[in-house]
Amino acid sequence: MINRSLFVTLLIGLFLAAIIHIGILLFAPRLSVSDAWEAIALPLEPFVAVPVRAMRPGEVFNDLDESDDTPITEVPMRDLDPQFSHAICRFDLNSGPVHIRTDGFEGFWTLNLFSAGGISFFSTNEQVNAGRPPNILVTTPSQVSSLRANNSASLNNLALVETEILNAAVLFRAYRQHQQALPTDMAELQSVFYCSPFQQNPAPETEEVQPAATVLDEPILETEAVIEAETTETTEDPLTE
Repeated sequence: MINRSLFVTLLIGLFLAAIIHIGILLFAPRLSVSDAWEAIALPLEPFVAVPVRAMRPGEVFNDLDESDDTPITEVPMRDLDPQFSHAICRFDLNSGPVHIRTDGFEGFWTLNLFSAGGISFFSTNEQVNAGRPPNILVTTPSQVSSLRANNSASLNNLALVETEILNAAVLFRAYRQHQQALPTDMAELQSVFYCSPFQQNPAPETEEVQPAATVLDEPILETEAVIEAETTETTEDPLTE
């Protein structure tokens, strides 16, 4: 009986150890991504693109909150492909839609939108976008409804991403083709990769103003013509008599 109870105890222990091991394997990646979000994305200033570099062996996430006096140069992240250069930008939809695009960059690229907990809610790349550069508007359903009601022309040529997630970040990867990569300088990166609040295109008003001006001018020309005709008639009557 003692041997049997010991055998049962060992089986129960192995079973519990297996459950714990499986739980660690399933939740460790999610927890690490959440730690990366809290350590990297949240301390970043919204709407400012920041270059990313691969973490060195044994390196831990830096507390960016303690480096207020030191400008951020490159944010460390794990598991980066050395064939790509990376940039990250945090944004907040509470202030309105966010416009994500690039300027002057050619080559293969990928783009991923994610939030806390490692939730990736949108991804695309150069092939999916038919070779065109990214031109994405991230917005909530209520915000895009307001845009369509006020000025639908401002949404032309934009890829709409509707989400209820208000606080998120974008990770942009650019392939180092022919030694071309994203700038590591903060100021230069802002001129290549844009992650900024959306600015609506103003509705054209010139076409509506011009007809109003011509309508006002026509009566003036007609009255002048009538006055000239009357003066010519009065001057010609004495001569005919």
